[in-house]
Amino acid sequence: MSLVLFDSPAFTMMHNQEQGWLHMELRGTHTQQLVEHHCKLMLAAVRSTHTRKILSDSTELLDGWAHTTSWLGQTFFPLLVREGVTAVALLNAMDWPGRLCLQAMLRHTEQPVVQLFEFDEMIAAQQWLCTN
Repeated sequence: MSLVLFDSPAFTMMHNQEQGWLHMELRGTHTQQLVEHHCKLMLAAVRSTHTRKILSDSTELLDGWAHTTSWLGQTFFPLLVREGVTAVALLNAMDWPGRLCLQAMLRHTEQPVVQLFEFDEMIAAQQWLCTN
């Protein structure tokens, strides 16, 4: 069962209580301000749920946030690690420029363990999270 923690047209965050991870859904174009706002919400949710794993569904994410990729990898992901996150399963965007942004973000990410899955590999991403 998933408990919805936040829902907007661009971002939905749920706590999958059965599996013990946060499930994010990102949609559309995101500005730096919006990215940072959603990241603050994610950190608060990690703290309140004590989750160690995140499933990030970026299949409907569009281009427009390339300027935040280094900040995400070098600043935000280390904050997640400090809060105890050990694994992130990331479903790739269908939008080609959005895919390039995700790949750029991963080049800046050292921790936690992040595994990129194609947009149609939700089951594989969930299985990977269960074993990591």
